[in-house]
Amino acid sequence: NLARVFPGGAEGGATEAIAWHFDRRLLALADFYLDLHSAGVKWLMPTLVGYHAGDPAAEAAAEAFGAPVVWRHTSIAPGRTVSAAAARGVSSLYVEGRGAGRIHPDDLAVYRDGILRLMGHLGITRGEAEPRPPRMRLAGGGNIDEGVLARQKGFLTPRVELLQHVTEGELLGTLHDEWGRTLGAYHAPRAGVVVLIHACPLVGADEPLFLITGLAG
Repeated sequence: NLARVFPGGAEGGATEAIAWHFDRRLLALADFYLDLHSAGVKWLMPTLVGYHAGDPAAEAAAEAFGAPVVWRHTSIAPGRTVSAAAARGVSSLYVEGRGAGRIHPDDLAVYRDGILRLMGHLGITRGEAEPRPPRMRLAGGGNIDEGVLARQKGFLTPRVELLQHVTEGELLGTLHDEWGRTLGAYHAPRAGVVVLIHACPLVGADEPLFLITGLAG
């Protein structure tokens, strides 16, 4: 998992060395970078494409990609492939799938179609696809480490769904022990849209449980 390890190090472990060589041998040659990502094994996220708001080329590419959700970020957390690309002046996008330890066929179709649409947009292939406006536009931070974190180990019961609109203080989920006793309740720190849910019932202390972001104006 290369997330959070860039720029890596040539003399580090396998992951650090891969990041170091990836940055210097691939990103250094790139005109544009696309990160095909997912929510991983433990989490659920909506199928989306994200980009940095300060990059007009990335914004145009995000629109061309045609994902059902577009997420504009005002900042990029350090240590990512996209932050390494930004440091080299390379425009980039990333995409997220539902995760939870599998690739959903619908997500795979979005990835495949989006890559082909992006290639047309960048002039790699002939012709651009017809515009496909997203169903939802989000705006705000995307660093899940700054989301709602578990205060202790337990079993999570979410009370919300992906892309649900919540108000500040609204109940997001409850944590229980192995006997079903409530260990704590977790509430929305702000009004916004739910973009991440810890899908695996068993959670560890300090793991992200939920992430709330805003709607684009």
